[in-house]
Amino acid sequence: MRGATLAILALIGITRAAVAQESKGSFLVQHGRTDDGRYVTRTVPYEPSAGDLIFFNNHKPHWVVLYKMVGSDAPYHSGLIFRKSNGQFATVEAGPDDTAWCRTLPLTPRLHEFKGMIHIRRVKNKISPEKEKALEEFAQAQEGKRYAWLRVLLQTTPFRCRGPVRRDLFGATYTDRVSYMCAELAVAGGTVAGLFDPKKHPGNAIYPRDIIYDDNFDISATYHPAELWSPFPLPDPPRAIFGMPQALASEASATSSAPVSAPR
Repeated sequence: MRGATLAILALIGITRAAVAQESKGSFLVQHGRTDDGRYVTRTVPYEPSAGDLIFFNNHKPHWVVLYKMVGSDAPYHSGLIFRKSNGQFATVEAGPDDTAWCRTLPLTPRLHEFKGMIHIRRVKNKISPEKEKALEEFAQAQEGKRYAWLRVLLQTTPFRCRGPVRRDLFGATYTDRVSYMCAELAVAGGTVAGLFDPKKHPGNAIYPRDIIYDDNFDISATYHPAELWSPFPLPDPPRAIFGMPQALASEASATSSAPVSAPR
């Protein structure tokens, strides 16, 4: 499904150009199968929950090179979504938009103003009100802390908590330190919320790539697969907006209205 991402982005771009939108929304792109076995792609409204993981990719060359050097890949930034006591959702992030600080940012503006690609991993089960409060307190306490630039640079050296030996010896999740890397902060917050096991998911040994596709750390027990976020829905049905022949458009129309076995 990863290979379909660029195609879906192109379709969303066509939709934005072809369909007049009164206002931007918040949607997730889902892939699934109909009951008769056909694959179908659709968008559904995104309803955030405390503990959702958020991933950013701005395709900047310096991050591409750095992550390649340490044996990883996109996405190049991650954060965690929490709910404030007033009911509003926000993100807690270390170094958003290449800044040097940890920040808490209102979710909706963050989604719409980011210049790049965003993916969301939704929690499978909502966390308890007590865990939500603990997560909010954790997130608010990170505001203004430093981004861990020195430890980021150390990722290109042997002095890092990656690999089976160093991870076992030095890997850990710290929920109160003076500086964080981005995925480290997300995992620390998720640990406070009971979504990560600190014995299995050492925050200082984790990169965004590790927890978006379960490449190195499988979190599928608590999180749905990552889904592309979009401010606009895909057309339903697609029809001529994709330049399809009428026969294919008719089939697409039938497919888009068929029941789909995709996570909700």
